[in-house]
Amino acid sequence: MITPMQMYWLLKLDDIYVAFSVAVVLSILVLMGSTVILCASFEAGDVKIYKPARISVLVSLLSAILFSCAVTFLPTTKQMAAIYVVPAIANNEKIQQIGGKTLDISNQLLDLTKE
Repeated sequence: MITPMQMYWLLKLDDIYVAFSVAVVLSILVLMGSTVILCASFEAGDVKIYKPARISVLVSLLSAILFSCAVTFLPTTKQMAAIYVVPAIANNEKIQQIGGKTLDISNQLLDLTKE
């Protein structure tokens, strides 16, 4: 049985997925901007800008990797619903009996149409 808390998280998974996807894009944009600033400060020999730019590149790279992993392993609402529903259906004895009965009925109907 699904609890209200599980239902809440099931419905919020798509929102969390979108938030992490936006975080990945922003991290990559910050990474590109920081890399440009890092290269420019390195060529100019400006140590005051070089050190913070280097830290910014590292932090944005790590956050892009972290959020990319989160987006990769976070299931969507449809996937999580399938994770809950498919085993419940597959392990339900009544539903398994329906499949056998349906096959028997269809075979009988086929025999009747042949006659």
